[in-house]
Amino acid sequence: VIEGTPPDDAEGAAWLVADAEISGNPLVYASNNFSELTGYDREWVFGRNCRFLQPADAGRNEAFNETELCRLREFCSRRRPRVSFNGRRP
Repeated sequence: VIEGTPPDDAEGAAWLVADAEISGNPLVYASNNFSELTGYDREWVFGRNCRFLQPADAGRNEAFNETELCRLREFCSRRRPRVSFNGRRP
């Protein structure tokens, strides 16, 4: 859960936030740098799943990103406590 205002474009990073508690993991935040880097309007990405960034060919995507996909699947399968952007638990 995002509480408070996220630090936009901290350190020049391009990032997205998805809500893992909603089916399909819709995107709920996109940094300005993400929009500048990718060309996708922030409003366009809201409510979408980040899969639109993957190659359309699933086999090619699996082969190219296999190591990273394993790391991400493992990370996303862990339950984490809610933390606000100020670093405190709500």
